[in-house]
Amino acid sequence: MLIVLQPNYLSLNLVFSLIKMHQVACFGEILWDNFPTGRKPGGAPMNVALNLNKLRVKSEIISSVGEDQDGEDLASFLLQCGLTTQYIQHHKTLPTGFVDVILDKNKQATYNIVKPVAWDKIQYTQSLTDLISSSDALVFGSLACRNKTSHQTLLKLLPECKLAIFDMNLRPPHFEINLLEDLMNKCHILKINEHELEYLEQRYSLKKATTETQIKTISNLTNTAIIVLTLGDKGASILHQGTIYNHPGFPVRVTDTVGAGDAFLAAFISGYLRKLPMQKTLTLACATGALVASRTGANPDYSIDEILKISNI
Repeated sequence: MLIVLQPNYLSLNLVFSLIKMHQVACFGEILWDNFPTGRKPGGAPMNVALNLNKLRVKSEIISSVGEDQDGEDLASFLLQCGLTTQYIQHHKTLPTGFVDVILDKNKQATYNIVKPVAWDKIQYTQSLTDLISSSDALVFGSLACRNKTSHQTLLKLLPECKLAIFDMNLRPPHFEINLLEDLMNKCHILKINEHELEYLEQRYSLKKATTETQIKTISNLTNTAIIVLTLGDKGASILHQGTIYNHPGFPVRVTDTVGAGDAFLAAFISGYLRKLPMQKTLTLACATGALVASRTGANPDYSIDEILKISNI
């Protein structure tokens, strides 16, 4: 049987089949998501790292777990997925993190995030600076900064990174506006969702402005050149070098939305580091997020071929 591949499909297959030429470090929480049907590994930084690994970008996780069975199980899971645990610390007294996940009738998730836990106390070490200085990018969020120890460790690492990617990932009440603004001013790429945009609309009095104007205003106020905005089932937008790129998203039957934004971000980073055209990068990111939303849990199995099939590019 003769199989004819479209040129774009073939070129992207070749791009993603190359050896892992880039490395990304992901800083913050790793934990267990407790669903009504059972627990699953989670935490935005870990989700991003796992998806980057699936997309053939070498990733490392900076975090901490407790000296307990939950921590051992998380470490085993990561090793089974092909990641290392070299930069995951073990706290002697605090437990491994866990979150109670509640899904509404539309499969949208809300979270009860327990504290204090081990990832609240990520300690600075010279080995972390060595990792960051040798990596292409550092991904971090706001949740791990709810405790002074992990926050201060992140602040020591940010000056060493080549590309700082701030996944805002607001989880009320675990953030303060002054902290958010400081992190926005320190990042090169800001990733937000539609709910986080609403929060920033109120902060900067942007309610009557168009989405495009809102993004550009936030970019100017925070000196952030690249803003990535996810809009749920309405797709996503990217501000890059003064230009707005839009995609309507891909219709799928949603199983749950947990981890879909993290998968989107990983695909965006993968395309960005590979220097793919921005519209193509956005399309791949939307396809990856949609694929994960159609399956259960934050880290379902999928292949690059499946993403390319959905994206049709």
